[in-house]
Amino acid sequence: MTSRKSKPKSPGRGFKTAEQVSHDHSLLTCESVDALSSLFKVLSNATRLRLLHALSLAEEMCVSDLVDAVEMKPQAVSNQLRQLSAGNIVGSRRDGLQVFYRIADPCVASVINYALCSTECRFADGGRGKEKT
Repeated sequence: MTSRKSKPKSPGRGFKTAEQVSHDHSLLTCESVDALSSLFKVLSNATRLRLLHALSLAEEMCVSDLVDAVEMKPQAVSNQLRQLSAGNIVGSRRDGLQVFYRIADPCVASVINYALCSTECRFADGGRGKEKT
């Protein structure tokens, strides 16, 4: 009996695993660069990063809980959630009068965690920006 090497499973909803993506591209295409640039523009806002981090910790939160978590006005949180929704980064569901948000793209939580890891490693020396040796 021969064993077959199976392809890595997709995390669902049309998203690819990091391994699948790395096998798909040997060099970034112009379209990929544009898509990455757009993603990083959305992620470059401090409020949106805080909202995404809160969602990554809780998996799903209603707007009022997000308002409390980031200590901002409801309208400001709603504005940022609207931009994250437009970028297909967060998804929502309605339960009665409340709207619950979750991270729709599982890769976004990974990007945030990798970035946190990178900043912690680079600034572990007291914020001087030198890598730990």
